[in-house]
Amino acid sequence: YHYRTPNERHTEKNNLYNIYQFRQIQQQQDETCDDYCTRLKQAAKLCEFPKEWQDTEIQLQLIDKGKSKRIRRQLLSKEHTLQEALEFARAQEIADSQATRIERGVKNPRPAVEVYETRVTTRTHESTKKCFFCGRKFPHQGRRTKCPAWGKECKICNKPNHFAKCCKGSRTVNGRATDVERRPDRTVKIDNKDINVLIDTGATANIMDEEAYRKISPGQQKFKKAKSIMQPYHTDKNPTPPLCIIGKFDAVIESKTRIVSATFYVVEGKTKTEPLLSYKTGQELGMVTVANTVETEPSTVEKLLGNYSNIFEGIGKMNGVKVYLNIDADIKPVAQQRKPFSMRPKIE
Repeated sequence: YHYRTPNERHTEKNNLYNIYQFRQIQQQQDETCDDYCTRLKQAAKLCEFPKEWQDTEIQLQLIDKGKSKRIRRQLLSKEHTLQEALEFARAQEIADSQATRIERGVKNPRPAVEVYETRVTTRTHESTKKCFFCGRKFPHQGRRTKCPAWGKECKICNKPNHFAKCCKGSRTVNGRATDVERRPDRTVKIDNKDINVLIDTGATANIMDEEAYRKISPGQQKFKKAKSIMQPYHTDKNPTPPLCIIGKFDAVIESKTRIVSATFYVVEGKTKTEPLLSYKTGQELGMVTVANTVETEPSTVEKLLGNYSNIFEGIGKMNGVKVYLNIDADIKPVAQQRKPFSMRPKIE
């Protein structure tokens, strides 16, 4: 009879438990079908499904745990390959995204008659009108120069006689601030135990102390011998001795989106920090991303001019809508010159 060593018992795979975990993976609310399938494929590797059956298992998860009812109905309507299912899901996600953007940017249109009736009813409530320059109640007591914004300079466009909150100019975002002091620590599952880890993009290996190791494997010594020499960061003026590595072990690490297998090196004693995840492992878990390019969106004005260039050419005209303009009653009206008959077709 062959007695198994602790290392052999540790490396055994429990496929039933791996399949159970695979069945529990749900699509997140903000997760695309591509990302969800990537997670399922990585989890399916641990389940050791037959190669010809793996795509079917992933499609079953899309039907059972996917968030889109439309995609679920399409997959149940007839048989699809996994590639066909993903192509349909991508098309639906793009269509939903575009429809959402359009619906957010378009206000509910109302007919001209309804606009006119609304204006008539609101004219009795003069106190609800707001000044276009200061944002307070309109009209002011006195002439235009009595407006609180008169003579003030806008902090956005640097033009006079209006406050920044009433500025009609485009608000350009020149940069984005990021909180760089927040520690890059996350909670992951290491062999089904919740462990808080620190992501170190400068580390080339995963490291933890004996105390963290005992939380994962209490009362067990199942790591292998490690021949590697771990040298912490140091300078020539302040050299530090190598870390005392007492062993290493392989573990299954699970983040919110992915599951990977990695090797941890155990340091003797107790350290004052969480277990360190290397750059490679953090990237495999989807917790570290590298932005090789930075894209900036055009300003609101430039975007509108590009999308609707046809309405910004020539003389604009809006039909069927009545608007109310703030008019200073103290200003003496001036009669407009009659339009020449030959010019009327061009301006009407």
